[in-house]
Amino acid sequence: MPAAISWLGSELPQRNGIAAEILFYRFAVKKIGAESPVFCGVSRKKCAQNMMTEIPAAVSLFREDFFFLRLYAIMAHSEEKRSEGMREPIKKHLRVGLIVFMAYPGMARGEDPNTFENIRRVACDDYFDAIEVNWIKDADTRGKTAKMLRESHITVCYGAQPRLLTTGMNANHLDEGERRKAEATLIEAVDEARELGSKGVAFFSGKWQMETREQSYAQLLKTSRNLCDYAKSKNMFVELEVFDYDIAKASLIGPAPLAARFAADMRTSHNNFGLLIDLSHIPMTYETPEFVVRTLRPYLTHFHIGNTVCGDPSALGYGDEHQRFGFPNGSNDVPQVVDFLRVLRNEGFFRPDDPYVLSFEVKPWKDEDPEIVIANAKRVLNRAWALLED
Repeated sequence: MPAAISWLGSELPQRNGIAAEILFYRFAVKKIGAESPVFCGVSRKKCAQNMMTEIPAAVSLFREDFFFLRLYAIMAHSEEKRSEGMREPIKKHLRVGLIVFMAYPGMARGEDPNTFENIRRVACDDYFDAIEVNWIKDADTRGKTAKMLRESHITVCYGAQPRLLTTGMNANHLDEGERRKAEATLIEAVDEARELGSKGVAFFSGKWQMETREQSYAQLLKTSRNLCDYAKSKNMFVELEVFDYDIAKASLIGPAPLAARFAADMRTSHNNFGLLIDLSHIPMTYETPEFVVRTLRPYLTHFHIGNTVCGDPSALGYGDEHQRFGFPNGSNDVPQVVDFLRVLRNEGFFRPDDPYVLSFEVKPWKDEDPEIVIANAKRVLNRAWALLED
């Protein structure tokens, strides 16, 4: 230890340990400079937290440094505050949900005998303030489920995507007869969603070809407007989920700029239309959360978070598979969730009076346990929230 530091330490009375630590730091800075490597182990946090209670003792020792000591305490406290995570619970700002038919993929076709129990399990978990369900073909099961959801005080969302994915229907099919089939099942979805307690439905666009993109775009507008017309008659909302356009689902919508154009066209005629974005789809559109959220900001109404493998086509699980966080070669984990939350906060999507839904879209890979995958997602979000600064 340099002689100056040793001298300062010996001059400070032992009975005022905290004041001594503060003044030790202050006078050492004056003697040898703030950039000296000897300060690597100095506890600024302790200095800042105890400054006001110990300041009389400090001043009695070195009265001429009162102003500098107060200034240092304020600066150190501010620095420490910036380094802390969010102090308020996430529930104040967002409704955390689970897409139950992804966590339990057997539900995708609407025929799983465990449907009621799977939904009940989520409704009993107060970590979740929202649940996203899909079609339930059995009327009795659907009725029991609707009753349970009404009793649970949970926000219900309805995903119509499986109605299209499992049947091969395409909402922007160039063949008018095929397009109408997709429209018909989506209109059925509105009625089923309403029965289950949801205020809207979400769907996605279908496959497309570059040479006929504008025709597909016009077909999707037709389907979406008809769907919004019907939904509005039921006081319901419609959301289009943004997918990849050339990797797995190869959906028309698609990159953020095209999604913004489509949403703007829809909003000229329908105010019950919005966009849903998924963190796991953003790497697949070669974009960033900041770019996507800022581009689509006026139209965003719903959010998903999950993981994807999309960097190497030869990698295990390549494509839109929504693997658990931590899956080999995955694109998203805690840092990416932190970044996504930061962007949402900075762009005004933390709304305590009426929080947006932020749902996990995670799916077990092969024989993985759904409960483990769900717990994995909770841990990632908890950690990300703790790291998100005030």
